[in-house]
Amino acid sequence: MTQPALEPLSLFATNIFTYDLEPARAETINREVAALVYRLFDPPPNTMPGQNLSTHHDLHRRPEMAPLLEAYAEAIERTAAALQVKHRGWAITGCWANVNRPGIGHVAHYHPNNWLAATYYVQAPSGGNAITFHDPRQQHYPIYPPVERHTPSNVSAHPVQVKPGRFCIFPAWLYHSVPANEGGEDRMSIAINMMLLDADEVLPPLIWRG
Repeated sequence: MTQPALEPLSLFATNIFTYDLEPARAETINREVAALVYRLFDPPPNTMPGQNLSTHHDLHRRPEMAPLLEAYAEAIERTAAALQVKHRGWAITGCWANVNRPGIGHVAHYHPNNWLAATYYVQAPSGGNAITFHDPRQQHYPIYPPVERHTPSNVSAHPVQVKPGRFCIFPAWLYHSVPANEGGEDRMSIAINMMLLDADEVLPPLIWRG
């Protein structure tokens, strides 16, 4: 007897978007951004073993960042269009560089009070070229049976491969972490947070407004 087709209905998707710049454009941007970041760390700050290096959160105000931010704006507009979100503008709320030296990762975290978070990769050596996203559904964790094969539908954490010149854009509330850099050189990424300018109008009224 033929079994009826199994057609699962996937609801409430967590969207993660990746955009790759053209190699020549990425090479130029990465060279300028890396030079800026290493100037900001000259001399290198004193760090504890295992510590991630981060700049202040105002890199978007530096003129050297203009070409990268132009590419970021293009990626954000494409993301908003893909999500079919209505808006009348957005603003960057923070932009900073993270440098993970060999052996260094970054613990799971999220970016509160923002709509979208983005990471752009300036340097991503082999062995240091992934970001891991964690299942936001806390009710998923109490029961986690063994599986025959890991898929995006049955894992509690999922790595996404990255490379120089790639944007990774995701909901700012989504927990993510960075595995330890097993490569032979620094991993460098630029984090960018953004929020809608007209949030009061495009979002539902806050429940405490009466």
